[in-house]
Amino acid sequence: DALPISARGLVAVAPGVSRQAPAPRVVAYLDDYFTAINRHSYRRFAVLLGAQMRRTLPAQAFDAGYRTTTDSAARLTGLSPVAGGKVQADVAFTSHQAPGATPSHSRCTRWRIVLVLARQHGKLVLEPPPPGYHPSYQAC
Repeated sequence: DALPISARGLVAVAPGVSRQAPAPRVVAYLDDYFTAINRHSYRRFAVLLGAQMRRTLPAQAFDAGYRTTTDSAARLTGLSPVAGGKVQADVAFTSHQAPGATPSHSRCTRWRIVLVLARQHGKLVLEPPPPGYHPSYQAC
């Protein structure tokens, strides 16, 4: 079973992952990430993005994609190093949203995503995903 170790209780951590060195920083990042989405706050979300991701996901795209979204049951399921000192975080979560706002066309969607995180000015920021990456999802 996953252990809830996040400060806000938003993110649980799969067994074994919590013992990896970057886990506490990644969990803190994920707390901020899901809080920004759930509060529909691009201002809070933008500070979590690297420069390239800010260009890829401007406020209008964030609002269009997340305006009806509430995420829950987030779980950090894996961590692995990536070239350039980055870390790949494997994350599972459930989203509730307007059916037209998700590729599953459902009010409830279970997601498995990969977030590539880099250290920038002493904090983690989201970098572009690996080439050819597509998240997996299914209706609840």
